[in-house]
Amino acid sequence: MFRMRRFWTSPSWYLRRHCGKPRRAVRAVFLAVALLIVLIFWDNITFSLFGRLRTVSESETQTWTCPACYGTDFCSRAKNVRLEPRLGSYLTLALKGVSFGHLFTKTGDDFDEELVVVKSLGSSKELRDADQAICRLRHGDGCAGGKSIGESTLLLAQTLKALDKAQKIEPFVQRITAAVRTDRRPNVGFCQSDRLWFNLGAAADSNKDGRLSAEEGAQLMTQLLVNGEVTLFRAFPSFGGFPFPKVLGACGRLVFEEYCGEPINTLLDKPWLQRVRLALSVILAVLTLTENDQKFVFHLLDLNMENFAMAENGITVKLIDGEHVLVSEVFGEEEGR
Repeated sequence: MFRMRRFWTSPSWYLRRHCGKPRRAVRAVFLAVALLIVLIFWDNITFSLFGRLRTVSESETQTWTCPACYGTDFCSRAKNVRLEPRLGSYLTLALKGVSFGHLFTKTGDDFDEELVVVKSLGSSKELRDADQAICRLRHGDGCAGGKSIGESTLLLAQTLKALDKAQKIEPFVQRITAAVRTDRRPNVGFCQSDRLWFNLGAAADSNKDGRLSAEEGAQLMTQLLVNGEVTLFRAFPSFGGFPFPKVLGACGRLVFEEYCGEPINTLLDKPWLQRVRLALSVILAVLTLTENDQKFVFHLLDLNMENFAMAENGITVKLIDGEHVLVSEVFGEEEGR
């Protein structure tokens, strides 16, 4: 007589049926998880055991995408950078496209070593989205006709540049930012201002000839589409009194910045006097962002302690994450605004 099997079974029967004994299945799951952890933290493990620093690879710089990149002014020095994976927060930083490295510069018979921060300014998906945005702006419906992303970006920049026969920086930068806004909302916003357009253009002028070429315009467009942090830090440099990291340069789709110290959220267990100094330094940094000689105001739309870092001197605090910032200009009453 036909007997229908029960529609439910115990977990042990299922494991025994499909994986043998339950103990063997648990062992297999444990080994799989252990292998996954080793693969994720392989660089960390080898660095801890052997002190190994790895070089910056071409797959990370992606120089073949230029001029749809952040620049090429640091490529000659990027080969002297050795990346250092860090335990603990490494996985979180890696997901944000942030690494730490050592820049070695030869001086005489010795080498000077400087700790730097290496950023891709976005995840792989965000970079692909930026590429698709450029393709839509240029071709209307994605990259067509076998055009590379670098060629498409350059052609778009040349089209925007040709609209102004005077070849001035401000109108060119304004058209670039307007084109970026039509496709997607940039994570760094800039209010309408001729003086602000000039600052952005001067920051993108890598050869400092007072003009903005189509290649430099394409790089500026890419920066704004992916993450306008590097544009912000270059337009308002630290030597001008702004609490931002110094941008050492860019190579392809990697940006190299100075190391500014540990995030302030890691310093909350310090002695009371150090925490008081830390609070005062943060207040001074924020005041500089709202009141400065250049009459620009920086609105932080993502106020987080992880976005600020304290230097080793225990005095200087800088904003190390320039994403989600709105920049506006302060106009006087005599200007009628």
